[in-house]
Amino acid sequence: LLGGQIYRPDTNRFIALTGGVLIGNSLSNLVQSLLVVQKRMRLSAAVSMIVGALLVACSALAVAQGLPLEVIAALLVAASWLQAAILTWSVREHLWPAGFRFDLGFCRRELTAGFPFVPIVLLLALEAQLGGILLSLFHSETAVGYYGMANTIVAALALLSQAIRIGIFPAMAMLYGEDGERFARLYRRLWRHLSIVAMPLVAMLVLLAGWLIQMLYRSSAPEAVTTLQLLAPTLLFYFINIPNARLMIIENRQRVLARFVAVSEAANLLASLLLIPVYGAPGVAVARVLSMSILFGLTQYYVHKKILAVPLWRYLWQPLVAAVAMAVVLFLLLAGASLAVRCLAGIAVYTVLLVVLRAIPPEELRWLRAKWDSWHFRSRSKS
Repeated sequence: LLGGQIYRPDTNRFIALTGGVLIGNSLSNLVQSLLVVQKRMRLSAAVSMIVGALLVACSALAVAQGLPLEVIAALLVAASWLQAAILTWSVREHLWPAGFRFDLGFCRRELTAGFPFVPIVLLLALEAQLGGILLSLFHSETAVGYYGMANTIVAALALLSQAIRIGIFPAMAMLYGEDGERFARLYRRLWRHLSIVAMPLVAMLVLLAGWLIQMLYRSSAPEAVTTLQLLAPTLLFYFINIPNARLMIIENRQRVLARFVAVSEAANLLASLLLIPVYGAPGVAVARVLSMSILFGLTQYYVHKKILAVPLWRYLWQPLVAAVAMAVVLFLLLAGASLAVRCLAGIAVYTVLLVVLRAIPPEELRWLRAKWDSWHFRSRSKS
């Protein structure tokens, strides 16, 4: 109904059709939770990858043939339902061959216990979509498209943080109650590794925004480039919000986490209403960065004071310095070189500085060296 006042008829039909994705994705999320509990993450990942690859191939073929948006929407819905069906069958076949039984009392108890997760999930989903909705109220469909161009790139890279979040939670949950010292080590290592991965990604997004927009969309789109550059820091928060949010859930503090998410989304809404009418898509990016930084600040302060005190700066400064040095190499010292040369040199500088600044502990370097020697030995033996 809202779209009917803003978008073209074909866009409205696309939005209406893709609503069917919600049912398939919701069922898939439920079944994937069961697989995570049973430590069957490989099965979930394999099904997601196969269905995702099939969807990309079919969508690319549809676009190449010039088929209408409705066909793309139908493919999205079909893929979501196919993934849900395969995952449900797999759980039924491999985990509970005797079948499922609906237990209303069990459902009521679990829903009551898990209710705080409902606003958390809804508000976090709203975080990425609120800006686009408000943008459509104040600006043209073109402005929404610019924001979509930038947000799609960030969302694609954020899938890596989602994979880490899903994969690390079982290990954190098991260690927390069994061995406090090992859990503290895991928590510190998680901070270190997430910052090492996130810092160069953010730097690359900021520095290569123009090239990425041109390569992916065959358009210079200056407003999309600016939006992507301003939106890039949200990727950092996608990563570094993982440890504290997971720890609060393990500690049964999800009600506190829900309040923190609500505060951050209120800030997102207020900032969006102030910035979007004036600045358009870049205003959405600024509002989202503000919102996610508030969520990070609240969870970090709470965890540090109430649960586990960890000196965060100790794990952030080395990747930050290395990422700044990489940026200097990319766009100052090698400004006249080709993009490939600059990127390779930047990655080399970043890696060397991580070692020099001891961002990677010596024992992990020895482990990596042993893995490399083992792989190199097997390769030579086969040849």
